[in-house]
Amino acid sequence: MKTCIQCQVLKNESDFGKNKRKKDGLCIYCKQCNHNKYEENKDVVKKRSSAYRENNKERIVEYKKQYYKKNKKKLSLKSKKYYIKNREQVKRVCVKYAAMNKDKVSKYSAEWRKNNCDSIKKYRKDHKGKIYAHNAKRRAMKLGATPTYADPLKIERIYRTAQILSKMTGREFHVDHIIPLQNDLVCGLHHQDNLQIISAERNLRKNNKFEPIIIDY
Repeated sequence: MKTCIQCQVLKNESDFGKNKRKKDGLCIYCKQCNHNKYEENKDVVKKRSSAYRENNKERIVEYKKQYYKKNKKKLSLKSKKYYIKNREQVKRVCVKYAAMNKDKVSKYSAEWRKNNCDSIKKYRKDHKGKIYAHNAKRRAMKLGATPTYADPLKIERIYRTAQILSKMTGREFHVDHIIPLQNDLVCGLHHQDNLQIISAERNLRKNNKFEPIIIDY
């Protein structure tokens, strides 16, 4: 328990922020009093913070680099958790930013690919199943063949299985649409129930042919 020097109320330690400079490791004001104090002096605090950032740009950049190096795993895990929890919101923000900064994003992407050629090649080699699944999804989306009830994780798992089979057997396996996405007779969907793993030879022979099952009554 600790007493806040502002409101003079005895509160739980969880009601106080952390401060390493203090003996008990806690702030002298409780969270509520800190919040109230900030609201009362919001404009002053913002101006002071802005001035500090402007006068200490290099110092802040260096601090962020060092902090990232020391806490890389922790920050990566935190980012993944946030993305999973706020996936749709993050996508909307990214799409909006990319639309408003096309030239900047394009330039940055080209520069990043140029500086990370080896990493890109290694990733593509180690994640063929995921890349094949992504490419198939893109083709299906262009054709409007991906239903809303398709499970992307199950689809990706099928492509990964095909990749594992290729490595284990030394033969190349493909993921095939049982009912082709494009066919003169019928067009199928990009859905986990419409996918099968077959040998590359068989898939190339099959192409986009579809042989319907005819039931004779």
